[in-house]
Amino acid sequence: MKHRLILFFTLLTMCSPFVLSATASAAGSQTNDEQTGGIKIRAKARLPENQYNQEVTYFDLLVAPEDKQEVFIDITNITSEPVTIAASLNNAVTNNNGVIEYSPTSSQTNQSKGLKLTDFAQLSDTDFVIPGEESFELKVTLDMKNKKFDGIVLGGVYLRQTDDEKESQGNIKHVFNTELAISLRQNEMIVPEEISMGTIGVGLVNSRTFFKADFINKNALIVADAELKVKVYRRSGNELLFEKTIDKMKMAPSTQMTLLIPTEGQRLSAGDYVIKATMKTSNNTYEFSEDMTISQEEAKELNEGDVSIEEDNMLLYIVIGIAAAVVLIVIIIAVIVVKRKSRK
Repeated sequence: MKHRLILFFTLLTMCSPFVLSATASAAGSQTNDEQTGGIKIRAKARLPENQYNQEVTYFDLLVAPEDKQEVFIDITNITSEPVTIAASLNNAVTNNNGVIEYSPTSSQTNQSKGLKLTDFAQLSDTDFVIPGEESFELKVTLDMKNKKFDGIVLGGVYLRQTDDEKESQGNIKHVFNTELAISLRQNEMIVPEEISMGTIGVGLVNSRTFFKADFINKNALIVADAELKVKVYRRSGNELLFEKTIDKMKMAPSTQMTLLIPTEGQRLSAGDYVIKATMKTSNNTYEFSEDMTISQEEAKELNEGDVSIEEDNMLLYIVIGIAAAVVLIVIIIAVIVVKRKSRK
């Protein structure tokens, strides 16, 4: 394989329906690799007095503009062997599949349109070792810097087991991580929902051709349980060329996601296209339509770079067929001539 595939094995826990399943992670009672899928740690937030929602296991904090605060995460090694952890605090991103995540190396488009958790928070430690069956106290320091805001600022702590990273057959790299969300709010005001469609285009991703469409959650709220349908047409005509649907998608506050619409190994031709999208949320239905043009040069570059496109050997087959037919005719004529001569 030309490209490395990163597999993330994330231990998730229960969380509020208002925040996605990917925003919090914690522990079960399993204690070995086979039972936990490779996860060797349990992360538990010590919920402070200003916890807004007491029914969730991640930090959902009600803060004031002048607040300075320390909160703590207890990280327990649930195995008998030491485990090495790389910790980072990251802003929430919305990935290509409509899932919120906190990976520090996320390749997803994440153009934040608002405040970021990293503006107000920092970790006490970023690299540490936890002995077998012991715990480590990770401190998160918050300083709101007299900043006032409505809605939610969302991010999370990302814990990666660095000593377990190894490559297996096929250049697959196994990365074991645990995530725990941090949500900040200053009031109970519900900000209005507003979704827009951004840039559209086409390009190669991992040597395969995709149409691309950006969607922007413009305000500081989580968009949950949305349905997104995107379709690609020729501008002239109603023939559907490509489509992609995501059910139960989520969008982090004030962020942008890029949806990839696969071309499934089909060759692209130059010309005018239109991308139409419908997003249904619990509050609204949004309709979008944007035109685009693919040039001859761009189509040629995409088709040559797409490893999923099968080589078109039709012309070769036609040439071979004609040559075979000519040879056969020559042989038949030669046989007829020989037979006539033999009769004489």
